[in-house]
Amino acid sequence: MSPRRYLKRFCRDLGLRLKQQIALLRGYKRPDVTDNLRGSIMIARVIGNDLYPRHVEGQMLNNLCFILENEPKFPGVIKLFILNRLFDSALQSEALKLIADHDAEALVLPFVPDEYAALGWDIEPFGTADFFSSPEFLEYDSQMQMRMKMWACGPKMRYAMGVNGARNAGITAGKERAEWTAVLDGNCMFTEASFEQFRKDCQSRPFTPYKIVPMQRLEDNADFGRLEPDLKSGEEPQIAFHCTALGAFDERFPYGIRDKTALLSSLGLPGPWQYWASPAWIPKDAQRIDDRYRYHYTRGAVFRLSSGGNGLEKKHLQKERYQSRNVAILKTVGKLNGRYGSMNPEISELMTSIPNKYKQERCLVKQNH
Repeated sequence: MSPRRYLKRFCRDLGLRLKQQIALLRGYKRPDVTDNLRGSIMIARVIGNDLYPRHVEGQMLNNLCFILENEPKFPGVIKLFILNRLFDSALQSEALKLIADHDAEALVLPFVPDEYAALGWDIEPFGTADFFSSPEFLEYDSQMQMRMKMWACGPKMRYAMGVNGARNAGITAGKERAEWTAVLDGNCMFTEASFEQFRKDCQSRPFTPYKIVPMQRLEDNADFGRLEPDLKSGEEPQIAFHCTALGAFDERFPYGIRDKTALLSSLGLPGPWQYWASPAWIPKDAQRIDDRYRYHYTRGAVFRLSSGGNGLEKKHLQKERYQSRNVAILKTVGKLNGRYGSMNPEISELMTSIPNKYKQERCLVKQNH
Protein backbone atom coordinates (compact mmCIF):
# COMPACT_ATOMS: atom_id res chain seq x y z
CA MET A 1 0.00 0.00 0.00
CA SER A 2 1.37 3.42 -0.95
CA PRO A 3 2.11 5.94 1.85
CA ARG A 4 -0.58 8.26 0.48
CA ARG A 5 -3.19 5.54 0.50
CA TYR A 6 -2.14 4.38 3.95
CA LEU A 7 -2.42 7.93 5.31
CA LYS A 8 -5.87 8.36 3.77
CA ARG A 9 -7.11 5.16 5.40
CA PHE A 10 -5.51 6.05 8.72
CA CYS A 11 -7.26 9.43 8.74
CA ARG A 12 -10.62 7.91 7.85
CA ASP A 13 -10.31 5.23 10.53
CA LEU A 14 -9.34 7.90 13.04
CA GLY A 15 -12.38 9.95 12.08
CA LEU A 16 -14.68 6.96 12.55
CA ARG A 17 -13.16 6.17 15.94
CA LEU A 18 -13.57 9.78 17.04
CA LYS A 19 -17.24 9.71 16.05
CA GLN A 20 -17.68 6.53 18.05
CA GLN A 21 -15.97 8.07 21.08
CA ILE A 22 -18.17 11.17 20.84
CA ALA A 23 -21.22 8.91 20.74
CA LEU A 24 -19.97 7.09 23.85
CA LEU A 25 -19.14 10.32 25.71
CA ARG A 26 -22.61 11.67 25.15
CA GLY A 27 -23.88 8.78 27.17
CA TYR A 28 -27.12 6.98 26.54
CA LYS A 29 -29.43 5.85 29.24
CA ARG A 30 -30.01 2.14 29.17
CA PRO A 31 -33.55 1.73 27.84
CA ASP A 32 -36.11 0.30 30.20
CA VAL A 33 -37.07 -3.26 29.39
CA THR A 34 -39.61 -5.51 30.99
CA ASP A 35 -38.51 -7.58 33.97
CA ASN A 36 -38.71 -10.81 32.01
CA LEU A 37 -36.23 -9.47 29.41
CA ARG A 38 -33.75 -7.68 31.67
CA GLY A 39 -30.29 -9.27 31.37
CA SER A 40 -31.52 -12.13 29.16
CA ILE A 41 -29.58 -13.30 26.10
CA MET A 42 -30.40 -15.27 22.96
CA ILE A 43 -27.71 -16.83 20.78
CA ALA A 44 -29.19 -17.09 17.29
CA ARG A 45 -27.11 -19.11 14.81
CA VAL A 46 -27.80 -19.37 11.09
CA ILE A 47 -27.32 -22.93 9.80
CA GLY A 48 -27.07 -23.15 6.03
CA ASN A 49 -26.37 -25.77 3.40
CA ASP A 50 -23.00 -27.29 2.63
CA LEU A 51 -21.62 -25.51 -0.42
CA TYR A 52 -19.02 -27.42 -2.43
CA PRO A 53 -16.05 -27.07 -2.80
CA ARG A 54 -15.85 -24.54 0.07
CA HIS A 55 -17.28 -27.08 2.51
CA VAL A 56 -16.64 -30.78 2.73
CA GLU A 57 -19.56 -33.18 2.65
CA GLY A 58 -21.34 -33.35 6.01
CA GLN A 59 -19.73 -30.16 7.36
CA MET A 60 -23.04 -28.57 8.39
CA LEU A 61 -24.23 -31.54 10.41
CA ASN A 62 -20.80 -32.28 11.90
CA ASN A 63 -20.29 -28.71 13.09
CA LEU A 64 -23.85 -28.47 14.40
CA CYS A 65 -23.25 -31.62 16.42
CA PHE A 66 -19.90 -30.27 17.66
CA ILE A 67 -21.50 -27.02 18.87
CA LEU A 68 -24.37 -28.80 20.61
CA GLU A 69 -22.02 -31.21 22.37
CA ASN A 70 -19.14 -28.87 23.22
CA GLU A 71 -20.48 -25.36 23.83
CA PRO A 72 -21.35 -25.04 27.55
CA LYS A 73 -24.94 -24.58 28.65
CA PHE A 74 -25.18 -20.98 29.78
CA PRO A 75 -27.81 -20.44 32.49
CA GLY A 76 -30.81 -18.46 31.32
CA VAL A 77 -29.62 -18.29 27.72
CA ILE A 78 -31.84 -19.25 24.79
CA LYS A 79 -30.00 -21.05 21.99
CA LEU A 80 -31.83 -20.73 18.68
CA PHE A 81 -30.67 -22.52 15.53
CA ILE A 82 -32.13 -21.07 12.32
CA LEU A 83 -32.23 -23.78 9.65
CA ASN A 84 -31.92 -21.65 6.56
CA ARG A 85 -33.41 -23.12 3.36
CA LEU A 86 -31.91 -26.59 3.77
CA PHE A 87 -32.27 -28.43 0.44
CA ASP A 88 -32.12 -31.95 1.88
CA SER A 89 -35.21 -32.80 3.95
CA ALA A 90 -33.47 -35.81 5.51
CA LEU A 91 -30.59 -33.63 6.71
CA GLN A 92 -33.07 -31.09 8.04
CA SER A 93 -34.88 -33.80 10.01
CA GLU A 94 -31.59 -35.02 11.42
CA ALA A 95 -30.59 -31.48 12.39
CA LEU A 96 -33.95 -30.90 14.09
CA LYS A 97 -33.55 -34.10 16.11
CA LEU A 98 -30.03 -33.12 17.21
CA ILE A 99 -31.24 -29.68 18.30
CA ALA A 100 -34.19 -31.09 20.24
CA ASP A 101 -32.03 -33.76 21.90
CA HIS A 102 -29.82 -31.00 23.32
CA ASP A 103 -32.71 -28.88 24.63
CA ALA A 104 -32.11 -26.09 22.13
CA GLU A 105 -34.65 -24.46 19.82
CA ALA A 106 -35.01 -24.39 16.05
CA LEU A 107 -36.58 -22.01 13.57
CA VAL A 108 -37.07 -23.47 10.10
CA LEU A 109 -37.01 -21.24 7.03
CA PRO A 110 -38.20 -23.80 4.48
CA PHE A 111 -36.84 -24.38 1.01
CA VAL A 112 -39.82 -24.71 -1.36
CA PRO A 113 -38.67 -25.95 -4.79
CA ASP A 114 -41.52 -24.29 -6.71
CA GLU A 115 -40.77 -20.93 -5.12
CA TYR A 116 -37.12 -21.26 -6.08
CA ALA A 117 -37.85 -22.36 -9.66
CA ALA A 118 -40.12 -19.35 -10.22
CA LEU A 119 -37.31 -16.87 -9.53
CA GLY A 120 -35.54 -15.11 -12.37
CA TRP A 121 -32.33 -13.13 -12.65
CA ASP A 122 -31.10 -9.62 -11.87
CA ILE A 123 -29.64 -8.78 -15.26
CA GLU A 124 -30.97 -5.25 -15.65
CA PRO A 125 -27.84 -3.54 -14.19
CA PHE A 126 -25.80 -5.20 -16.97
CA GLY A 127 -28.18 -4.61 -19.87
CA THR A 128 -28.93 -8.08 -21.22
CA ALA A 129 -27.67 -11.61 -20.64
CA ASP A 130 -25.48 -11.20 -23.72
CA PHE A 131 -23.23 -8.94 -21.67
CA PHE A 132 -21.84 -12.02 -19.88
CA SER A 133 -20.37 -13.40 -23.10
CA SER A 134 -19.30 -10.05 -24.54
CA PRO A 135 -15.74 -8.71 -25.02
CA GLU A 136 -16.59 -5.96 -22.50
CA PHE A 137 -17.32 -8.56 -19.80
CA LEU A 138 -14.14 -10.49 -20.60
CA GLU A 139 -12.05 -7.36 -20.08
CA TYR A 140 -12.84 -7.39 -16.35
CA ASP A 141 -10.55 -9.26 -13.98
CA SER A 142 -11.68 -12.72 -12.94
CA GLN A 143 -12.91 -11.73 -9.46
CA MET A 144 -15.12 -8.99 -10.87
CA GLN A 145 -16.51 -11.40 -13.46
CA MET A 146 -17.46 -13.79 -10.67
CA ARG A 147 -19.07 -11.05 -8.59
CA MET A 148 -21.08 -9.80 -11.57
CA LYS A 149 -22.41 -13.29 -12.17
CA MET A 150 -23.24 -13.69 -8.49
CA TRP A 151 -25.18 -10.42 -8.49
CA ALA A 152 -27.09 -11.52 -11.59
CA CYS A 153 -27.95 -14.73 -9.71
CA GLY A 154 -29.08 -12.56 -6.78
CA PRO A 155 -32.81 -13.46 -6.70
CA LYS A 156 -31.98 -17.16 -6.50
CA MET A 157 -29.14 -16.62 -4.01
CA ARG A 158 -31.29 -14.42 -1.75
CA TYR A 159 -33.77 -17.29 -1.57
CA ALA A 160 -31.53 -20.37 -1.40
CA MET A 161 -28.72 -18.70 0.59
CA GLY A 162 -30.62 -15.80 2.15
CA VAL A 163 -28.25 -15.32 5.04
CA ASN A 164 -29.34 -11.76 5.78
CA GLY A 165 -33.00 -12.71 5.81
CA ALA A 166 -32.17 -15.50 8.26
CA ARG A 167 -30.08 -13.16 10.42
CA ASN A 168 -32.96 -10.69 10.55
CA ALA A 169 -35.31 -13.51 11.51
CA GLY A 170 -32.96 -14.13 14.44
CA ILE A 171 -33.05 -10.45 15.44
CA THR A 172 -36.86 -10.47 15.32
CA ALA A 173 -37.10 -13.65 17.38
CA GLY A 174 -34.65 -12.26 19.91
CA LYS A 175 -36.43 -8.94 20.39
CA GLU A 176 -39.52 -10.79 21.58
CA ARG A 177 -37.70 -12.95 24.12
CA ALA A 178 -34.36 -11.44 25.17
CA GLU A 179 -32.68 -8.16 25.95
CA TRP A 180 -29.67 -9.11 23.81
CA THR A 181 -29.44 -11.27 20.70
CA ALA A 182 -26.05 -12.45 19.48
CA VAL A 183 -26.51 -13.20 15.78
CA LEU A 184 -23.78 -15.68 14.88
CA ASP A 185 -22.73 -17.46 11.73
CA GLY A 186 -23.55 -21.13 12.01
CA ASN A 187 -20.01 -22.29 12.71
CA CYS A 188 -19.37 -19.86 15.59
CA MET A 189 -19.40 -20.73 19.29
CA PHE A 190 -18.44 -19.39 22.71
CA THR A 191 -16.24 -20.94 25.36
CA GLU A 192 -17.51 -20.61 28.91
CA ALA A 193 -14.98 -17.88 29.72
CA SER A 194 -15.59 -15.90 26.53
CA PHE A 195 -19.35 -16.02 27.00
CA GLU A 196 -19.17 -14.79 30.59
CA GLN A 197 -17.02 -11.90 29.38
CA PHE A 198 -19.55 -11.21 26.62
CA ARG A 199 -22.39 -11.25 29.16
CA LYS A 200 -20.49 -8.84 31.39
CA ASP A 201 -19.78 -6.50 28.46
CA CYS A 202 -23.49 -6.42 27.57
CA GLN A 203 -24.14 -4.83 30.97
CA SER A 204 -21.18 -2.44 30.91
CA ARG A 205 -21.39 1.33 30.74
CA PRO A 206 -21.88 3.42 28.74
CA PHE A 207 -24.85 1.68 27.14
CA THR A 208 -24.60 0.90 23.42
CA PRO A 209 -27.21 -1.00 21.38
CA TYR A 210 -24.60 -2.99 19.42
CA LYS A 211 -21.83 -5.23 20.68
CA ILE A 212 -19.13 -6.14 18.18
CA VAL A 213 -17.92 -9.66 18.90
CA PRO A 214 -14.41 -10.59 17.65
CA MET A 215 -14.09 -13.89 15.80
CA GLN A 216 -11.15 -16.26 15.35
CA ARG A 217 -10.96 -19.15 12.90
CA LEU A 218 -9.93 -22.64 14.01
CA GLU A 219 -7.88 -24.77 11.65
CA ASP A 220 -8.85 -27.82 13.69
CA ASN A 221 -12.05 -28.10 15.76
CA ALA A 222 -10.11 -30.06 18.37
CA ASP A 223 -8.42 -26.77 19.33
CA PHE A 224 -11.69 -25.40 20.69
CA GLY A 225 -11.21 -24.73 24.41
CA ARG A 226 -7.44 -25.08 24.17
CA LEU A 227 -6.72 -21.65 22.72
CA GLU A 228 -7.39 -18.15 23.95
CA PRO A 229 -9.31 -16.19 21.30
CA ASP A 230 -7.39 -13.49 19.49
CA LEU A 231 -9.35 -10.26 19.94
CA LYS A 232 -7.45 -8.68 17.03
CA SER A 233 -7.63 -11.56 14.57
CA GLY A 234 -8.60 -9.28 11.67
CA GLU A 235 -11.56 -11.50 10.77
CA GLU A 236 -15.03 -10.07 10.18
CA PRO A 237 -16.64 -9.85 13.62
CA GLN A 238 -20.07 -11.03 14.70
CA ILE A 239 -22.74 -8.64 16.01
CA ALA A 240 -25.04 -8.69 19.04
CA PHE A 241 -28.17 -6.49 19.11
CA HIS A 242 -30.01 -4.94 22.02
CA CYS A 243 -33.76 -5.33 21.76
CA THR A 244 -34.00 -1.57 21.09
CA ALA A 245 -31.33 -1.53 18.34
CA LEU A 246 -32.57 0.07 15.13
CA GLY A 247 -30.21 -1.60 12.67
CA ALA A 248 -30.63 -4.82 10.72
CA PHE A 249 -28.89 -6.67 7.90
CA ASP A 250 -29.54 -5.35 4.40
CA GLU A 251 -31.40 -8.10 2.54
CA ARG A 252 -30.53 -6.65 -0.85
CA PHE A 253 -27.05 -8.12 -0.46
CA PRO A 254 -26.88 -11.87 -1.17
CA TYR A 255 -24.46 -14.26 0.46
CA GLY A 256 -20.91 -13.56 -0.63
CA ILE A 257 -21.43 -9.92 -1.63
CA ARG A 258 -21.11 -7.63 1.41
CA ASP A 259 -23.85 -9.46 3.25
CA LYS A 260 -22.45 -8.65 6.70
CA THR A 261 -20.02 -5.86 5.91
CA ALA A 262 -22.78 -3.60 4.55
CA LEU A 263 -24.09 -3.36 8.12
CA LEU A 264 -20.60 -2.97 9.62
CA SER A 265 -20.06 -0.07 7.24
CA SER A 266 -23.44 1.50 8.09
CA LEU A 267 -22.62 1.30 11.79
CA GLY A 268 -19.43 3.27 11.14
CA LEU A 269 -17.13 0.45 12.17
CA PRO A 270 -13.52 0.91 10.95
CA GLY A 271 -12.33 -1.87 8.67
CA PRO A 272 -11.45 -2.73 5.07
CA TRP A 273 -15.15 -2.68 4.14
CA GLN A 274 -15.02 1.12 4.42
CA TYR A 275 -12.63 1.32 1.44
CA TRP A 276 -13.94 -1.23 -1.01
CA ALA A 277 -14.80 0.25 -4.39
CA SER A 278 -18.48 0.15 -5.28
CA PRO A 279 -19.23 -1.07 -8.81
CA ALA A 280 -22.14 0.61 -10.57
CA TRP A 281 -24.45 -2.35 -9.90
CA ILE A 282 -23.94 -2.32 -6.11
CA PRO A 283 -26.69 -0.40 -4.22
CA LYS A 284 -25.38 3.03 -3.27
CA ASP A 285 -28.11 4.01 -0.82
CA ALA A 286 -26.64 2.30 2.23
CA GLN A 287 -28.95 1.83 5.18
CA ARG A 288 -29.09 4.96 7.29
CA ILE A 289 -29.06 3.87 10.91
CA ASP A 290 -30.09 6.45 13.49
CA ASP A 291 -28.01 4.80 16.23
CA ARG A 292 -24.89 4.71 14.04
CA TYR A 293 -21.55 4.71 15.96
CA ARG A 294 -23.20 3.42 19.14
CA TYR A 295 -21.28 0.18 19.41
CA HIS A 296 -18.73 -1.37 21.71
CA TYR A 297 -16.24 -4.17 21.07
CA THR A 298 -16.62 -7.00 23.55
CA ARG A 299 -13.74 -8.94 25.05
CA GLY A 300 -15.86 -12.06 24.76
CA ALA A 301 -14.92 -13.48 21.35
CA VAL A 302 -16.18 -16.49 19.42
CA PHE A 303 -14.32 -19.27 17.66
CA ARG A 304 -15.31 -20.24 14.13
CA LEU A 305 -15.13 -23.95 13.44
CA SER A 306 -13.35 -25.32 10.40
CA SER A 307 -15.40 -25.68 7.22
CA GLY A 308 -13.79 -29.05 6.56
CA GLY A 309 -10.54 -30.70 5.62
CA ASN A 310 -9.72 -28.45 2.68
CA GLY A 311 -6.99 -26.54 4.52
CA LEU A 312 -8.42 -23.09 3.81
CA GLU A 313 -8.79 -21.89 7.41
CA LYS A 314 -5.21 -20.62 7.67
CA LYS A 315 -5.01 -16.88 8.15
CA HIS A 316 -2.94 -16.21 5.03
CA LEU A 317 -5.42 -18.03 2.75
CA GLN A 318 -8.14 -15.39 2.82
CA LYS A 319 -8.05 -14.93 -0.97
CA GLU A 320 -8.30 -18.68 -1.52
CA ARG A 321 -11.28 -18.93 0.86
CA TYR A 322 -12.97 -16.14 -1.04
CA GLN A 323 -12.37 -17.81 -4.40
CA SER A 324 -13.53 -21.20 -3.17
CA ARG A 325 -16.71 -19.72 -1.72
CA ASN A 326 -17.57 -17.91 -4.96
CA VAL A 327 -17.11 -21.06 -7.01
CA ALA A 328 -19.28 -22.96 -4.53
CA ILE A 329 -22.05 -20.37 -4.74
CA LEU A 330 -22.32 -20.49 -8.54
CA LYS A 331 -22.03 -24.28 -8.63
CA THR A 332 -24.82 -24.60 -6.07
CA VAL A 333 -27.12 -22.28 -8.02
CA GLY A 334 -26.41 -24.31 -11.16
CA LYS A 335 -27.14 -27.56 -9.35
CA LEU A 336 -30.42 -26.26 -7.93
CA ASN A 337 -31.48 -25.00 -11.35
CA GLY A 338 -30.82 -28.43 -12.82
CA ARG A 339 -32.67 -30.19 -10.01
CA TYR A 340 -35.75 -27.98 -9.67
CA GLY A 341 -35.92 -26.18 -12.98
CA SER A 342 -35.31 -22.56 -13.80
CA MET A 343 -36.71 -19.76 -15.85
CA ASN A 344 -34.56 -19.35 -18.97
CA PRO A 345 -32.35 -22.45 -18.64
CA GLU A 346 -30.01 -21.12 -21.33
CA ILE A 347 -29.33 -18.10 -19.11
CA SER A 348 -28.74 -20.42 -16.17
CA GLU A 349 -25.86 -22.13 -17.94
CA LEU A 350 -24.31 -18.77 -18.81
CA MET A 351 -24.69 -17.34 -15.29
CA THR A 352 -23.39 -20.31 -13.33
CA SER A 353 -20.39 -21.25 -15.46
CA ILE A 354 -17.01 -20.47 -13.92
CA PRO A 355 -14.93 -17.98 -16.00
CA ASN A 356 -11.89 -19.61 -17.60
CA LYS A 357 -9.59 -16.95 -16.15
CA TYR A 358 -10.87 -17.81 -12.68
CA LYS A 359 -10.18 -21.51 -13.21
CA GLN A 360 -6.64 -20.74 -14.37
CA GLU A 361 -5.95 -18.50 -11.37
CA ARG A 362 -7.24 -21.16 -8.97
CA CYS A 363 -4.87 -23.69 -10.53
CA LEU A 364 -1.97 -21.30 -9.93
CA VAL A 365 -3.08 -20.80 -6.33
CA LYS A 366 -3.06 -24.57 -5.73
CA GLN A 367 0.42 -24.87 -7.21
CA ASN A 368 1.72 -22.08 -4.99
CA HIS A 369 0.35 -23.66 -1.82
